[in-house]
Amino acid sequence: MSVIKELDIISITDHNSLRQYNAIMKVAKTLPIKVLIGCEVQTKEDIHVLCYFKSYEKAMQFQELLIKWHPGIKNRKDYFGEQYVLDELDEVIGEEELLLLVSLDIGINELCHIVHEHDGKVVLAHALDRGNSIITQLGFIPDNLEYDAIEVKNEEQKQRILKMHPWIKEDTLFFYDSDAHHLIDIHEAEYGIEEEVFTRFWG
Repeated sequence: MSVIKELDIISITDHNSLRQYNAIMKVAKTLPIKVLIGCEVQTKEDIHVLCYFKSYEKAMQFQELLIKWHPGIKNRKDYFGEQYVLDELDEVIGEEELLLLVSLDIGINELCHIVHEHDGKVVLAHALDRGNSIITQLGFIPDNLEYDAIEVKNEEQKQRILKMHPWIKEDTLFFYDSDAHHLIDIHEAEYGIEEEVFTRFWG
């Protein structure tokens, strides 16, 4: 669907898991699209945080920490549904037994630090939208939090966040994402990221 909508770059950020990326990267090599390796971590404060990694190796090291921080709650298939691991042909090759829809035993400050230790970047997910955003959970974005960018839906949300937080600098990176949970929700290429901005993000 992302190729049909002529997107150049995407990230598939599963909840508390990077296990699907072996298949995702194989598929990406066959398509005219760039994929950023990432996942959406739910912290002990119930905050959703997007974590991106430059390399598959670093991402897999971080995956081991996701397991370590998990509270050990098993998935209930009858209530939450299946949690399959698929290969590049959409064939089931495994199953995640631990429930992914939980808060992990890691606070947002420590999470930011550890992601950076793994050469990763931190983006505050849907910062002014839906539950589990940092503003929903804390009421504001702390001025000492070591994040790299803020995810919003549109320019109006960006301006609202800047107005609420006078300590956020104008040159702070904001990413405009569709945050799609279904194929139909994936946006067309409405917003772009200039090369200079992308370089600054990974700098």
